[in-house]
Amino acid sequence: MASLSLKSVQTSAAVEPKQPRLTKTTVVAEFARYFGSEDKLENWQRLCRDVGIEDVPGSITKCRLALRKVWVNIYDLIEAVRQNKIPHRFPSEKALRKYTISKHKVFPKEEAKEGGPVRALLANIFQKRWSRE
Repeated sequence: MASLSLKSVQTSAAVEPKQPRLTKTTVVAEFARYFGSEDKLENWQRLCRDVGIEDVPGSITKCRLALRKVWVNIYDLIEAVRQNKIPHRFPSEKALRKYTISKHKVFPKEEAKEGGPVRALLANIFQKRWSRE
């Protein structure tokens, strides 16, 4: 009978710490921690890369424009970043809306109104007319 040493159990348990589940409260803090300062080009470029934009723009304005064409759920973005993966990109705002509502992964509206990088990714989930501008 093979036995496991305490050291091997501790080592295997320590390999991948479990991240806490995202909630409405924690997703805002996690996104802020992930993104950092909104006036740094490298942060906008990292966001572009992390959502799967291959030709990363060279200015904040161009990054904002490129992100307008990307439909990802912000909860899923944070989870994907935690796992060093690219989040699922939806083909349309409508598809993202349907998924977001069905999975209860709606980014808090009051936080979204503050603008910045979150605003660049937001879709209109509950009303059909809204602009990311």
